[in-house]
Amino acid sequence: MNDQGGYGALLFCGYMSLSALIIMVFYNFITQFVKVFSVLNLVITALTTLFLVLN
Repeated sequence: MNDQGGYGALLFCGYMSLSALIIMVFYNFITQFVKVFSVLNLVITALTTLFLVLN
């Protein structure tokens, strides 16, 4: 149970760092899509967090 919780936290941190990296890349190259991508990324992160919490 504890290992699974640790794995979920690690997965969440990985998703967050990957999201930050992708947002930075988009911000550097395609500035007009940053807002749309940030909203989409927030939704994906929220759904992933919800999925991890419910499991």
